[in-house]
Amino acid sequence: MSEIKRILLTGAAGYIGSAIARDLEAAGFLVVAVSRRAVSVDAGDSGAVQSEGSGAAPESPGNRSESPEKLRSEYQTGERVVCDLTDAEATARALAHIKPCDGIVHAAARIDSGKSAVEGSLSMLRNLFDATSAWNARWIYLSSVSIYGDADRTAPVAAATAELRPATNYGRSKLACEEFLQQQNAPDCRILRVTPVYSPGARRNVAVRVYLPGTPIRMRIRPEPRHSLCALAGLAAQVRRHLLEAAPRRIVEHAADAEVYGQHELAAQFERGPLLPISEIIFRPMYRILCWIPGGLAYRLRCVYWKLFRSNVYEPPAAIPPGGARPR
Repeated sequence: MSEIKRILLTGAAGYIGSAIARDLEAAGFLVVAVSRRAVSVDAGDSGAVQSEGSGAAPESPGNRSESPEKLRSEYQTGERVVCDLTDAEATARALAHIKPCDGIVHAAARIDSGKSAVEGSLSMLRNLFDATSAWNARWIYLSSVSIYGDADRTAPVAAATAELRPATNYGRSKLACEEFLQQQNAPDCRILRVTPVYSPGARRNVAVRVYLPGTPIRMRIRPEPRHSLCALAGLAAQVRRHLLEAAPRRIVEHAADAEVYGQHELAAQFERGPLLPISEIIFRPMYRILCWIPGGLAYRLRCVYWKLFRSNVYEPPAAIPPGGARPR
């Protein structure tokens, strides 16, 4: 494949998408930024991150120092496409007027919890795929480890062999999009299953593994669970590495730091709130009861149990350096 220099990036106004845009532009790529609506690029533009399904969170312990919006910056290329990817005709019209791109990074997603998340995410991907089918571009799709659902992840999970049992509509939407891409048999398609993302100014994905839900109380869980996390800068670097590869290939891999973090270490990164020792054993009977209860709610509660009290470790990608800063 010839050198990839021109990139179509969806979700470009979001927390993750804007970081990828900055990284790629710094590396010399020309980024065509796609967003659902025209947004200001000022640091004070609240709402732009939320509108792209970036995973930005309301203020909570561990997420107060800097909002994700302040991490955004002006794109240097100035080339933008404004369209609603869930609208097939609008997507086709918008992309018909731009020069074909060598690579497509699909970071946009629907984050609403209803069933529309599955329909919306799949229609966005399908419309984008149809509108760019003549480009012969390299695809990079940002999926999520939420597609695994309830499973024992004490040993590192391998992307190629793990059972896929998503518990949420967000996870189901990511799995549906993965299946769609794999059915297309595109010769150059990379799927990155992203572990919880953090950056110095946005630590909510760390805080939810530290604070007792709905309280300012920090947990110190025994036995100590271990977690895979992904630095935002490391995710951007992983996307860039895939775009720089010469040979086309089809691959599914995780986006995760090389290091695995203990829950006690994460709790020590936060100063606010009392520290409460908690034994996972006291919650085990409730988990076993939930295993006997059919239905989606019981399964979602089991997944919350696993997220908080059990290890969630995923094999990091080969030859990817650690994301950089520790999750503090």
